[in-house]
Amino acid sequence: MPKGKVDFCLNPWNKPGPWVEIMVRCTNISDSAHVFSSNVKHNLVLFHPLPRWGMADSKGRAGRGGTGIRLCSRGQAGVVSGAENVLPSLQEKEKMLAAYFDCPGGPENLYVKEVMKPHPGEGEVLVKVSASALNRADLLQRRGKYPPPKGASDILGLEAAGSVAGLGPGCKGQWKIGDAVMALLSGGGQAEYVTVPEGYLMPIPNDMTFIQAAAIPEAWLTAFQLLHFVGKIQKGERVLIHAGASGVGLAAIQLVRLAKAIPIATAGTQEKLKATANVGAAAGFNYKNEDFSEKALAFTQGSGVDIILDCVGGSYWEKNLNCLSTDGRWIIYGLLSGGEVHGDLLARLLSKRASIHTSLLRSRDKEYKEQLVKAFTENVLPYFSGGTSPHLQPLVDSVYPLHKIAEAHRIMEGNKNIGKIVIEMPASS
Repeated sequence: MPKGKVDFCLNPWNKPGPWVEIMVRCTNISDSAHVFSSNVKHNLVLFHPLPRWGMADSKGRAGRGGTGIRLCSRGQAGVVSGAENVLPSLQEKEKMLAAYFDCPGGPENLYVKEVMKPHPGEGEVLVKVSASALNRADLLQRRGKYPPPKGASDILGLEAAGSVAGLGPGCKGQWKIGDAVMALLSGGGQAEYVTVPEGYLMPIPNDMTFIQAAAIPEAWLTAFQLLHFVGKIQKGERVLIHAGASGVGLAAIQLVRLAKAIPIATAGTQEKLKATANVGAAAGFNYKNEDFSEKALAFTQGSGVDIILDCVGGSYWEKNLNCLSTDGRWIIYGLLSGGEVHGDLLARLLSKRASIHTSLLRSRDKEYKEQLVKAFTENVLPYFSGGTSPHLQPLVDSVYPLHKIAEAHRIMEGNKNIGKIVIEMPASS
């Protein structure tokens, strides 16, 4: 352990105890009078419990066992006899592997990095991640175009499935160590551990694997939010879902059916359209070789669709308005083709008394997300269990180990996936 200057000494007395505090290269620790392992300061390394260790006093005298850490007022701090062989192994337990990139750019910038394991704060749960899943937001963040919200982890990953590994102070007792859970995240899912507000967790159905569960939180909660919280879907309404074979698209089709409404999908290949039909789409149109707006009008006998879920944006605006019904709702949650619109959008929107809604889930506040998770858990999650009708199911396209994260990004960027791409954590973590 390197030596360094300390400006203030915590507990500078010779009192035996089953723990040790180690402070090196400190500059200002006057606010650290009470520190626990779940709240490690940037200038404080803390490990406990350590049986048979004692605290050294300001003269370097160790407590019981003849070992300890020398902490001295405005002097040198270093390891006392017997401590140096224990610290490296303890520090290793505080580290984990995570998907990382140093500079924005292409998938080749991604690599697996060893970083410090997070510790749960007030009302947070530590989850040992078994699997996470890719989302378009991960690709945008990697390119430097979608930074995480303030206070969120800068590690990629907006969803994860795994088991509860720790509980922070103030948790309400809903979860216990070992519980199988899946989580909505603002970031940090593509790592061996992640901390999550307890209200963002959902139980994994008994007959579901971690791989399957990882494909649920972000995609299904996004689709549920768009349809119910934003779109206020009603029984019998017709819903046009762009990118129908994506994770959100396939979830939305099933949720529209659950709401006793009619899902219509667009996709770019016949294989993808077949996948949308398999999960319940009443009709599907190939946007590459046919006019989806004319097809949607024909399917609805000229009345148009009541809701459009649009992750494409600018290039679709005319066709969207063409097939939107009077008083219809056009919900934009992505801009894959960009956000520029050239034309008389407002006049056409006004003529139909239609409305445009926009929505992003990642930047929503904590209370909103907790309400969303609660509503989904109560009203949708039971339908993932076996024997239910209708039976909901996440569709997993492919599974990649963490060290092949770059290849997974390339597959998604090439629009080759049908359903979710899942990232599996190392089994030995």
